[in-house]
Amino acid sequence: MMSFNNVHHVSLFGLCGALFACGPSVEELEQQKLQEAWIQSQKEVAATPSDDKDEPAEMIEMADIPMSVMLDYDNLSPLMQGYFGDARSVSKLTDALKRDRNPISSPAIVRVRWIDLELNRGKGEIAVVYDRVVESFEQLQPVANALLEYRNYVGGAFDMRLLSFGMFIEGQGIAGCGFPLLNKSGLSYGLVSPCLSIGDDKICANEDGTIPDSMKKAIDRCFVP
Repeated sequence: MMSFNNVHHVSLFGLCGALFACGPSVEELEQQKLQEAWIQSQKEVAATPSDDKDEPAEMIEMADIPMSVMLDYDNLSPLMQGYFGDARSVSKLTDALKRDRNPISSPAIVRVRWIDLELNRGKGEIAVVYDRVVESFEQLQPVANALLEYRNYVGGAFDMRLLSFGMFIEGQGIAGCGFPLLNKSGLSYGLVSPCLSIGDDKICANEDGTIPDSMKKAIDRCFVP
């Protein structure tokens, strides 16, 4: 039986809480991650001389490789497709994706979708398919940064409503599997969630940031070359 002391696993059945002594929920873990990142970013801003605030703390050199993207639209209007597929938007993304010591394969698959909800509402999502084995959260950071830069450019240049689109780094081993990016205004980098999404379920890292064995196995199934 899976140990609920080491793994935070949330499913539709809601077993956690009624029958077991549970650790923090997915929402609590993600909010904690957001809060920590926000506090750290404010400390860095305060400690940075005003003349240097536009300079990134660390900039990975752009890889000297060709990079293109293949945009996969799902339930998105032609107008919105034009925004995401605009040559300037795509150039922002490809340049950012090359700032990675081990860039993903070209063409990079980028999925942009609109999901209809009840009461004539909906939500937008942008996902980059990551075609590498994932061994740490750190290796996802360059792609997370590229995804955030892409979404922010499209939203700023064409329609501010696009800034509400959720962002994901998806694997190609299991459908609907990947790491969401956590949103908070003012963060200058893409913040990867400590929880892996598999459909409607999530498996989270421990509170100290370590990855339990069950989560490692799920990541290995999700992210395959």
